[in-house]
Amino acid sequence: MALPEICYLCCNKLTKPTNVDHVPPQQIFPPGLRKAHGPLQLLTIPVHKGCNTAYKADEEYFVHTLMPFARGTVAGDAVYSHVLSSYRAGHNAGLVRKVLGEFDPRPSGLILAGGKVVKRFDGKRIKRIAWKIVRGLMFHHFGVEYPEAHTCSVSVTPVSE
Repeated sequence: MALPEICYLCCNKLTKPTNVDHVPPQQIFPPGLRKAHGPLQLLTIPVHKGCNTAYKADEEYFVHTLMPFARGTVAGDAVYSHVLSSYRAGHNAGLVRKVLGEFDPRPSGLILAGGKVVKRFDGKRIKRIAWKIVRGLMFHHFGVEYPEAHTCSVSVTPVSE
């Protein structure tokens, strides 16, 4: 496959400096998971370095805020372990505090049955990364470019127990 001539993130001609974007974000596959399951063939797409860097904080938020919902799975537990060890090493403390602060045990003063809590999150940041993943996959598989501002709809619906 020939290298793309377009940065799928900004939809402009690909010029230096460049690097590669992992689609989906590499953080979803923490080092422990990659080590346990051998070398993963993660999809990478050449992009402008600045474009890629502009998504870093939102990708970290995406992984940290959705990680609690994946606990109990191989990938979810690996991400949890990585986030916890990074936090203990003094990394991402502000982000972890922000995500923990989004849990609300008494939404609007209500006490929820069964000790349940509400998890609030920054929907714009979640949507931005979900849309980035879709854009990357569409670009890789079909050569279709969608600018970030392109109209899209991303919904997050809780799973019923």
